[in-house]
Amino acid sequence: MRRFVIALSIVCLALPAWAAPPSDASIEKLLGLMKTQSTLDSILDLVQSQIAQSLQETFGGKPLTPQQQQVINQLPAKVMSSVKQDLSWDNVKPIYIAAFRDTFDQAEIDGISAFFASPAGQAYATKQSMLAQRTNAALEQKMQPMLVRAQAAVLAAIKEAGIPVGPGPGQGPAPAPSPAPAPR
Repeated sequence: MRRFVIALSIVCLALPAWAAPPSDASIEKLLGLMKTQSTLDSILDLVQSQIAQSLQETFGGKPLTPQQQQVINQLPAKVMSSVKQDLSWDNVKPIYIAAFRDTFDQAEIDGISAFFASPAGQAYATKQSMLAQRTNAALEQKMQPMLVRAQAAVLAAIKEAGIPVGPGPGQGPAPAPSPAPAPR
């Protein structure tokens, strides 16, 4: 009887190793239910709008010729064109499939698919980019004071250590360090 219990224990411990790997078709179905492609497209569009906003903040108060303004207006789309090509669904889908295959077994993929096929799962898939935007915005606001405090602490530590801090960007080169005194 004792041998039977030991053998049964060994078999139970080894069961996860025998779990069936997920099929590519089941992973593709899950990725569709999760709306992964449209989420990726939304992220890329968000990055493009953030680039445009950053350029607007950088050049907004500066006098630009109409040609310069046109370049600034077209730059986000131009930059994102190659990024969107490199990160197209056809290029990244194999990465997603491999990651899911290496992470989940078939039973887990089936369970996750069942959730995403449900009304709650579809609501999550549809609203996840909005959720991520709201979460990121809230975290960014929360982090601003922390970043200011961290920067002040770093600058104070640098000053306390006597490490010279050069001028900021666009303020010209930092002064050359004074030569070390010659040994006597």
